[in-house]
Amino acid sequence: MSFKYQPRTVDILSFLFTLGYFSVLGIAFFKPFPSENRDVLNVLLGILSMVMVKIVEAYFNKDSANSATATAIRAMTNPPPPAIPEDQPKGTT
Repeated sequence: MSFKYQPRTVDILSFLFTLGYFSVLGIAFFKPFPSENRDVLNVLLGILSMVMVKIVEAYFNKDSANSATATAIRAMTNPPPPAIPEDQPKGTT
């Protein structure tokens, strides 16, 4: 089973993650949390913020040739052609 990159799927997942990120951020800002859970919330927001930065970077660095994300996406969408064995003449399958 091979995975085919679908730009629409990435857009939907990015949108859902962004919606969830701002939901957690809003809940953390407006709802009081017990002091023993404050550290867990801070770690969660830190991790979500790092992923959010990567999502924004992926969207705004699409044209950058040096972007590791763009290079990985190009590698998934344009796999190299299969190699022809040395003993098989070109033009035959």
